[in-house]
Amino acid sequence: MAWKAGSSGQKGPWHDIRRDITPGEYALGEICPNLHSVAEVGKLLQDRGLDSTFVSGTRVLVDASREFYMYVDDKGGRLVACLSHIRDSDPRIVYLDFLHELIHMFQLRDGRNLYDRSVSYVRRPTEIEAYAVAVSEGRRIGMADSELVEYLRVEWISEEEHSELAAAVGLSSGRSG
Repeated sequence: MAWKAGSSGQKGPWHDIRRDITPGEYALGEICPNLHSVAEVGKLLQDRGLDSTFVSGTRVLVDASREFYMYVDDKGGRLVACLSHIRDSDPRIVYLDFLHELIHMFQLRDGRNLYDRSVSYVRRPTEIEAYAVAVSEGRRIGMADSELVEYLRVEWISEEEHSELAAAVGLSSGRSG
């Protein structure tokens, strides 16, 4: 059963995401105003001697020209998000995607290579860290492990890689090897 906005009566940090935006450039705080209050984000800010302005001021380009989810433009130092993903996807998934990409923004600030092609996508430490934070937050907001396993399913990885990624972030993919 697909989750529908408001169907559970639960309020969560995903309820504050602005889904009525138009293409353009925004501060992350304008789109996802409470991301800085996620415990793991607070820890990452504290560990780096940063305050919440790092999160709220992160630049986001909302792009309507093509279909994708979100990614970090490591050359431009900003997050790029697909307009239709923000507007139409399960709001909890959009929320976890913003969190995942924000972790990449921390990694980029730390000088880490987000797109190291010498390591497979599902084995990159940067991806494992970002997905682990998203899975932890997904559990905190009440998502079932089965939903989080589906969250990890992306078109550019195989079923075997999906299982490997799930295991790396503490989930069982449900496949037997």
